[in-house]
Amino acid sequence: MLSKRAVNALLGYKPVNSRIIVARFRGQLLNLSIIQIYADSEEEELEEFYEKLKSTLKELQKKDIRIIIGDFNAKIGKYNTGWEDIMQQHGYGERNERGERLLEFAAKHNMLICNTKFQQKDCRKYTWTSPDGKYTNMIDLILIDKRWKTSV
Repeated sequence: MLSKRAVNALLGYKPVNSRIIVARFRGQLLNLSIIQIYADSEEEELEEFYEKLKSTLKELQKKDIRIIIGDFNAKIGKYNTGWEDIMQQHGYGERNERGERLLEFAAKHNMLICNTKFQQKDCRKYTWTSPDGKYTNMIDLILIDKRWKTSV
């Protein structure tokens, strides 16, 4: 499923559980550790998911560029008041409790939500549409270490 170039750069991967996998790639200057996630939709399992994600982040190489990509089932909303260091001004929709939790997680781990960095039309911001087409949300997000935000 990877291009030839990506296969050649792949240093290894680790399936953590059914919702988290880590892949490490060789970069020109620094290596990249990418965590692909699919957050639990059940509230009872959400705490366990974030604990596992936190421990996975701790296991990564300190010098690597850390990126988390995936479906957080969280809506961070369009307003960044109080969260200017974590998200830029180009969010989407209304924040929910899970979005608040994700912002707290990103802040604690010194990460930026990249989806909010660039101005786009609203139709390019949402990543989920309800089956009836009435509702849209931005729930698939990309987080990166804040020290690498200028590389995005």
